[in-house]
Amino acid sequence: VAVYEDKMVRFMEIIKSEYHDQQNEDEIDSEETLSEEISMPPPNASIPKLESVHGQNNGKKLIMKKKQKKKKRAKNIMAENKEKYDQEEIKEMKVICNKMGSKMKEGPNIGSRLYNFKSHLEVYRCVDGLFKTYDNNGFKIFVDKQVQSWCRDIKYALRTKGPIVPLSAMKMNICKRFEELKPLYREQDGHDKNMKHNGSTMRRKRLRIDR
Repeated sequence: VAVYEDKMVRFMEIIKSEYHDQQNEDEIDSEETLSEEISMPPPNASIPKLESVHGQNNGKKLIMKKKQKKKKRAKNIMAENKEKYDQEEIKEMKVICNKMGSKMKEGPNIGSRLYNFKSHLEVYRCVDGLFKTYDNNGFKIFVDKQVQSWCRDIKYALRTKGPIVPLSAMKMNICKRFEELKPLYREQDGHDKNMKHNGSTMRRKRLRIDR
């Protein structure tokens, strides 16, 4: 009987130990599963990709480089054109720009390449003629008949914003710019008017003194 009881006690201890071991394993498994569920993002969440972020940074750098190259190229063209034109030609272009009021206060845009005209002075003489000749509707009809190279030169001369393609969009923006500047346009430069006005007043004063 004593031997039988000893065997039964040992048997029960073995069963208890196996039961506890299994319970511990189940607890460990449940903890690992819980930790995985906590660390896993929800199915709809957007996960940032290092590659895409890296690509965006490279894209921004390329855009910055292109802008810097464009500015440098414009400066080079400006320097070349300044040497090409003498002071009288620059002055004439400035006078034409002054006729278009404060919205052209930056003066002639000679920092652009030409595609249709032979010189920037020729472009601005054409611009002056357009403002003298056309109203808004007449200008639109005239511009609709022009080619892209002509429109590009006029666009840059008027400092018109917007793309150069499609051609229809560039023409529309040129017409908008014309409508914006037309009310400000004076056939005679304000500076010249002031000079003539001052001259006439001086002559009147002299006549009064002589009398």
